[in-house]
Amino acid sequence: MAFAHASHFTIGDAQFINAATYYELPDENDALRTLLKGSAINATTESAYASYAPTCHPSTRQSVTNDLMTWARGSRPDSVSILWLSGPAGGGKTCILRRIVELCKAEDLFAACVFFSTCYSDTRTEGRFIITLAAQLTQSIPQITPFLVEAVKKDPTILQKSLETQMKALIFGPLEASQRRRSASGLKALFRSLKSKSPQTHRIILIDGLDECVEEKEQAHILRLVHEMATHPHFPFRFVIASRPEYTIRTMFSSPPLSDISRIIRLETYEADRDIHLYLQTEFARLRTTHPASTSLPAGWPLTEDGDMLVSKASGQFVYVATVVKHLANPRRNPVVELRHILDLHPGGTNTAITVNDNPFSELDALYMKILHRPNIDIPLLKSILHAILHNKGHEFKTPSSIDAVLGFEPGTCDMALMDLHSVVAVEPTSTRIDVPISFHHKSLADFLMSPGRAGDLYQSRDETHLMLAMAYYRLALHIDGNGNGGDDNDSGPMTNNSSIPTKDPVANAADNAVYPASAFHHAILVENWSLFETEFVRDTLPKFVEQHFFGTVASAQWHDSWSITFFWGIDQCSDLYHQCLVLHNRAGLLTILQAIEAPS
Repeated sequence: MAFAHASHFTIGDAQFINAATYYELPDENDALRTLLKGSAINATTESAYASYAPTCHPSTRQSVTNDLMTWARGSRPDSVSILWLSGPAGGGKTCILRRIVELCKAEDLFAACVFFSTCYSDTRTEGRFIITLAAQLTQSIPQITPFLVEAVKKDPTILQKSLETQMKALIFGPLEASQRRRSASGLKALFRSLKSKSPQTHRIILIDGLDECVEEKEQAHILRLVHEMATHPHFPFRFVIASRPEYTIRTMFSSPPLSDISRIIRLETYEADRDIHLYLQTEFARLRTTHPASTSLPAGWPLTEDGDMLVSKASGQFVYVATVVKHLANPRRNPVVELRHILDLHPGGTNTAITVNDNPFSELDALYMKILHRPNIDIPLLKSILHAILHNKGHEFKTPSSIDAVLGFEPGTCDMALMDLHSVVAVEPTSTRIDVPISFHHKSLADFLMSPGRAGDLYQSRDETHLMLAMAYYRLALHIDGNGNGGDDNDSGPMTNNSSIPTKDPVANAADNAVYPASAFHHAILVENWSLFETEFVRDTLPKFVEQHFFGTVASAQWHDSWSITFFWGIDQCSDLYHQCLVLHNRAGLLTILQAIEAPS
């Protein structure tokens, strides 16, 4: 050919084509890089993000940590392969699991971990779940790496396939292959260590924040995959899963087949006040030495009662005190002034219209907003229910069925409205319920809901709520009277006999005798909270209505003698008038007042 043995020549205006663009099967290093690149590094405890993540304070959370590690070190009964750490929002589950990862690594019990989070695109979905597990197994159990590499070389498209396909190719396949070749590369010793530790211990895979996987169908999918792995004959690992008790997750853990192989630890059953107090003591000591204003801080700051109040407000919620400490540590703010501001925040008071910049609980509020503003949520309905729970006096009126009855909802409405909110609201499971009252896990949620500057569209004033409840109980009383349960309007006393309310009436059953206007419950709603009637209607319309209609319905002349002069027309007199009605058991007069409030003329 023309160029044979040619030298010292130049080619001008040439274009070269790189043939390396043709597809080639990956070699071992390429396959491993592909696997590692496809994993979600942010879902591990070794990511750059994880280095800034909060951790458990030393000497705190010891009880729950000991229980988790005792389970991790122990033998594997055939019936228990999964441990679910369930806990309310802000309870510190992620910090606890990070500590468990560290302890498992120190004791050679760690296999892999996945920390779901809505902060990153690769940690908020299920897409990289299996790949992330497989990539970490190459590090925690390097002996199976060749089999994982072989799986990727055999199918370079495996990372784009379904999670089930990935699980079979990247988890089950390498484990089965390694067991078939026990005599090679020391794998016999590996599986002896995996299967024969004394007692029979097994490495742990930890999954945190499953509820942070944003799609419920993906949460359920992951749990099905976990169940399939945990019951596979060649799978030598156990699982620790931590999450809020969201509907999909708690339903699957409470039902077969997952309930057959799992154990539940509920974080809220552990006493956290001591740990929170210890955390605050340490952090305040740090502030007294590191804050720019440290030399001017008063001796003995903060007061013991200030710390006790913060512990009480936290209600076991570490995120609350962590938020407080972070706010106080701001070097551009005086911590003494800021702590006073935090402790002086009176829910529902005049100082609650705080701005974003002045809100010390902006991060906590963002958490509540995220939980309470679920897709397709009915905000007006949710607002009514939450504020009814918050302000309703008497536990018998805080059960799901009684809230449905009092507010006029179809049975089951309250349960359905709160089904995704169990991380902030304590609701007894319907399968085991004995109509236990609903409560908030944390006092900080009540503070949030009662602050217009924080709750936004979920805010409802205390007065509005009590007025809503007063109207609701009035309507409920009329409903029962309309069914023939309440007797004559001129009866001389309140209903006190339960047998007078037929058991077949679910509304009457739910509300019981306290629905009657002469009951102690109405006394609490309408007298204790009489300030809700501080309106133009009360100052003008209601007195005229009472003057024209009320005295005509009262049999005793002493009512007119007592009140015709003094009933001009303050709140105190209204309260006293209600007391008089209550003492004389005049249901007709009370119903007339309530009717006037409901339909002002």
